[in-house]
Amino acid sequence: MKKLINLFAISMLILLAGCHSDRRPPQPGLYNTKAEAQAEADRVNALTQRERAMGRAVGIHEQYLACGTAKPVRTANGYWLVETDKTGCPPTAGEEDPNPQPPHSSKSKPGGTNP
Repeated sequence: MKKLINLFAISMLILLAGCHSDRRPPQPGLYNTKAEAQAEADRVNALTQRERAMGRAVGIHEQYLACGTAKPVRTANGYWLVETDKTGCPPTAGEEDPNPQPPHSSKSKPGGTNP
């Protein structure tokens, strides 16, 4: 009987040692620390700025450009996630521009000269 108790105790110690590994978020998009979430928020903000610059370059109107600021937010279960604050963004932000106006190029028109 004592051998059985010792075997059970050793098994439990091994099991507990294996469970004491790094805490992993239960789903993608959640982070263990604020620093991890902030790094993702910085990446999202840089991507948004790049998308806005590319949109302006092809003539998309300001009200249709991507808008918002990503920031880390603590969840009720102790993890962190990245949310986009859209305060001050127009309701059409991120939608397709129905009438984009490409910038006029300074190249000469075919068969003519520059004005």
